[in-house]
Amino acid sequence: CNSFSYGFGECWFKDACITASSPIVGADAENAMWTTYYKQCVAEASPVAESPEYMETERVLQNEGTGVGSVRHDVSLGDCKSACDAESSCQSFSYGYRSCYMKDKCVTAADAIVSSNAKNALFKTFYKPCHVAEPEQPSTTTSE
Repeated sequence: CNSFSYGFGECWFKDACITASSPIVGADAENAMWTTYYKQCVAEASPVAESPEYMETERVLQNEGTGVGSVRHDVSLGDCKSACDAESSCQSFSYGYRSCYMKDKCVTAADAIVSSNAKNALFKTFYKPCHVAEPEQPSTTTSE
């Protein structure tokens, strides 16, 4: 359930991801007396066709993390991916208008994205699944 409508003592659960900029019905609509409630949309990941190991969000994240490396302009998505791969602290990057902003944030599909009317809504966040280091196992020695 991503949202629900309530009116006249009834509640209808919805799977729609609603934002503050989603269109609403007119005052003369049959369901105009209903109120829609929603929770913040979260990033939905889909594989990047050019780079299947990277995932992308519908829009850029609200909290992108700290920038790493240098900002790159007039680059392809593939060039941005390669730059992130070459930078050890790059965990994700935002890309739009042929500009690449590498970030240190380890992104998950549950991270919140900007609304569709945000000034950076045409950017997307690209990321690889986070890798958590396995704790080192204590070595055991046996004496004979």
